[in-house]
Amino acid sequence: MTKDEILEALEALRGVVAMGKDKLEEGQYIDMEMMQAKIDETCQEIAELEPEEAGEVREPLNDLLEDLQAYSAYIGEISDAGESNPTPAANSE
Repeated sequence: MTKDEILEALEALRGVVAMGKDKLEEGQYIDMEMMQAKIDETCQEIAELEPEEAGEVREPLNDLLEDLQAYSAYIGEISDAGESNPTPAANSE
C-alpha cells in the first residue's frame, strides 16, 4: 500500500467506527470483529513505509485509536446502564 492508500484505509476504518457508534445509539449492533484484521494489515503496511512517510500517518492513526477508545467507552456505558435499557436515549426517558 502507498501512504495515500493507508490514509484512505485509516479514514475508512474511522467511518466504520463512527457508523458502529451511530447504530449503537439506535439500539443496533454492528459486528466489528473484522476490523481487527484490517487494522493489523494497515499497521503492517505502515511499518513498511519509509520513516518520513510513516510519520505522516501518525496523526490519522492516533485519531483512529481515539475513535476506538471512545467506542469502547461508549459500549462500557451501555453495559453499565443494564441490558433492559440499552440506549442512552432510553435512559433519559
